[in-house]
Amino acid sequence: MKTLAPEIRHVGRSRHRTGQANASLIRNSTGVSQLAAEMPLAIEVNGLPVATLVCTPGSGDELVAGWCFGQGYLDGAADIARLSVGNSRATVMLRRSLPGGHEWREQLTAGFDASLIRYPDRICGSPPPRDDFMVEAGELLALVAELHERFHARQNADAYQHAGATDGRSILVTTYDVDRLNTLDKLIGWSVLAGEPLDEMIVTLKGNLDAAALFRLSRARARIVVCAGSPTVQAVKLAQGSGVTLVGGIEAGDPVIYTHPWRIDRS
Repeated sequence: MKTLAPEIRHVGRSRHRTGQANASLIRNSTGVSQLAAEMPLAIEVNGLPVATLVCTPGSGDELVAGWCFGQGYLDGAADIARLSVGNSRATVMLRRSLPGGHEWREQLTAGFDASLIRYPDRICGSPPPRDDFMVEAGELLALVAELHERFHARQNADAYQHAGATDGRSILVTTYDVDRLNTLDKLIGWSVLAGEPLDEMIVTLKGNLDAAALFRLSRARARIVVCAGSPTVQAVKLAQGSGVTLVGGIEAGDPVIYTHPWRIDRS
């Protein structure tokens, strides 16, 4: 009996094209100068190796301080006795013992976000009472637009994730990295080391926002967070429980307030 070969179907248009047409679809690289750089950075806290981050070179002190803050190793710059970064290695000596135990460190090295494991109350807790921190809607959108213009003006902007903060009068900080959480850790690390709390600033990020990013911002006491894309369901729940006003959809031109809309005056 003759065996019939199975039919193979190609999705899309026919692959039979002229050489000239194919050449116009894919161009040759002109080098790597327009690409993002990345490097490993091993972090030791009180002599104990705790993590290795893959990050963009630069702002190493801010990255390490922000990461340690987000993971609960420190609560402020006063907890840091010494911080040094060099040769793909960061060492942090604290004026306190390490939090957590062996099980927590194993979870962290296995890929879990220790911050979400150690602080589950921030996910399901009751939101704090209303405060007096508010911003007018048009002013908010104008400030965020100015920050995102600053992001796009950076060389090789599309190769990086970006974050920034403004106090309503000027842009105080912008950070970038190949990794979204590293970008945020750099911003939070700047806040910790510079003694500039985020509680009366507007923080904005390029792209989408997940629970790990929102946790870091809530722990840093940010009260208004704007993402260019969309937040995850878990990020919205965490924002609701921790009292963060979360706005998304800026990039699509259709801003949406997901939590605590009373902070934004739309009158």
